[in-house]
Amino acid sequence: MKLAVTTTSASTVSKSSMAANDLKFTSGSITIREVVFDGDNGNTSVSRTREQVAVINYATGVITPEVFVSVPAGTYTSVNLGIELQDVNSTPSVIIEGTYTNSDDEILPIRFEFNSGEVFEANASSVVLAEGTDVVGKITFDAISWFSTVSAGMLDEASLTDGTIIVSETKIRTYLILLPTV
Repeated sequence: MKLAVTTTSASTVSKSSMAANDLKFTSGSITIREVVFDGDNGNTSVSRTREQVAVINYATGVITPEVFVSVPAGTYTSVNLGIELQDVNSTPSVIIEGTYTNSDDEILPIRFEFNSGEVFEANASSVVLAEGTDVVGKITFDAISWFSTVSAGMLDEASLTDGTIIVSETKIRTYLILLPTV
């Protein structure tokens, strides 16, 4: 099974109180360290783990190097695909950049930094893996949904660091009540 990734990059933030407030993510990287496949094949539980550091280009979804998990052919139920983020030092495992148009129609750069060993998961009730075929396990990273609890007012009032809104554990910490979920 080959791992594939898609991303979501644009949305309007909490328009209920503001008129502009366009948030777009256009670039970045996500560093992963492990991919896990779990599923039931008849009466047998199958679990495969691939430990490999790889970087996902947020703009394109391209994973470098490619990640493959060897899974036996069969019909699987209760399938779970998990991706664990790299978390070994102070370098953020997720860095996503874009722009935020505030309520004064100013376009400001925004940078989201996240450093944690979070596990992102995708589930399926049933998956058929045929013998001799290459299967793609796909997961979507949706940075816009990570900001669903952040209002336009919060971003409008954010302090700038070198002209950029920084959302991280040390900057705008109160906004990080949102933990990334897929």
